[in-house]
Amino acid sequence: MINVDGETKRGFGASFEISMSKFASVFFERRINEDKVKVILGRQLTDDEIEELSDHYAETHWLCLNCEKKLERIESYFEKQCFKKLFTEIVPQKPGQECYSIDGSTGVFRLFIYSILWRMHNRGLLNFQLSKRVSNSLRHILNKNLDLEIKEVIKNCEQNIDGIAKYPLSVITTQYFADVTANLVHVSRNKIPRILVINEYVIIFFERAKQINSSDFNFYGLTKSMIQRCCNHNEDRFHVTVIPSKFFDEVRTAVWQKKASDFILELKKKYSQISYMAFRQPKNEDLSNDFVQVFLEGDLPETERYSIEHVKKSLLKFYGRQGLIR
Repeated sequence: MINVDGETKRGFGASFEISMSKFASVFFERRINEDKVKVILGRQLTDDEIEELSDHYAETHWLCLNCEKKLERIESYFEKQCFKKLFTEIVPQKPGQECYSIDGSTGVFRLFIYSILWRMHNRGLLNFQLSKRVSNSLRHILNKNLDLEIKEVIKNCEQNIDGIAKYPLSVITTQYFADVTANLVHVSRNKIPRILVINEYVIIFFERAKQINSSDFNFYGLTKSMIQRCCNHNEDRFHVTVIPSKFFDEVRTAVWQKKASDFILELKKKYSQISYMAFRQPKNEDLSNDFVQVFLEGDLPETERYSIEHVKKSLLKFYGRQGLIR
């Protein structure tokens, strides 16, 4: 999701989802007018696209209004008491550290993170999956401790902290971003630990305590030792790892590059399948690479380039150059 024309408020966002079923689908928030849509896409939306407009990062009418309000309470608490306080009060007093402890309810901070994990699991967002045991456990923790009054949530967490704080997790962020309106949601293929990039946070979640030491991984430069140094597990105070903005941007850039690379690999597979079915062409790596170059030709908006229409046009152009069609 990105904001257009330097806007920083809600309602001006546009998101673009690339998948192998739709290639690229788009979503524009309500305050973007037709002229801005044309600038972003290079054209107007088609009737089919308007009909299918759907926010890639939100699903309405899934939870009841009461549950949504409860989740809003812990989200607001996390934003003000953890993230905002971290960079307005804590980091300025002790600049240059890597691991910072936060005053506030560690239980509520965890509830917010658990709510993200549980919702992503249950909606299958980006194929994110927890084990059934942990998914049920997080649901039970949320049900037991959430309330419409944040004071009651804090009280519940104090009483039930042993059950809440049993899962090891780390949160990594940075103070400054190269582009504060360009959001990213990414799920690593790791199963141990589960790694999510959600906008300005990287969340590392372990389903069992023993996994902290037994698992070995490197997520675009975020190493096991870095995670261990500031891992939350049965903690009294919540800890957050703050890394330099350049490092954080490198992680995000690497994620984007991996997504683009995966897309191109899948595109080459699709080309080989179509070529064999239509023309009985055997798999040929050189031809696949040549097709990708045709696909990348021209100065097109990214949403237009990754659309199914552009893929079709590229196929027709490439087959025409080969003399397979006229």
